[in-house]
Amino acid sequence: MPDSVSLFVDQEELRLTSDGRWLSNGEEILHAETVRAFFRHLERVDRSESPTGWQIRIGPESKSVIVEDVGVFVTRAEGSAEAGFLLNLSNGKELSLDPSSLRYQSPGRLYCRIGFRPHAGDEEAAFLRQPAIDLLFHAEETADAYLLRIGSRTVTLYKKF
Repeated sequence: MPDSVSLFVDQEELRLTSDGRWLSNGEEILHAETVRAFFRHLERVDRSESPTGWQIRIGPESKSVIVEDVGVFVTRAEGSAEAGFLLNLSNGKELSLDPSSLRYQSPGRLYCRIGFRPHAGDEEAAFLRQPAIDLLFHAEETADAYLLRIGSRTVTLYKKF
């Protein structure tokens, strides 16, 4: 690619919404390859590199991104409550769900830890609607909480009181 061609548009605001959609100046980006590339190359950076703390870096070029919630989403949850779940992530990676990493946040947001980065803390992924439904289908209600049993482990997702 010639040096004079830029991957990113000047004055363009890129935003990753809390429901996993990419926006360019308020318009949804629908090109699947572009969306996959943005997820693969999105990284958290020091605010001295990007005022938002997030950027897409492809080769020598980078572009600041506004991230409303998290930079990674669970796009699919495969498996069973008995055997466990394999999660497909928006950045192209897969990981086995650690039930103890689940966190439910009202109203209706499910998260899990996906790794640890030194000096940045635990990194989380938010479940998109369908994988959250697939997992929460296995939840049980007790008098004071909602529980999820995966394999031999039981996790309290939400306490009623």
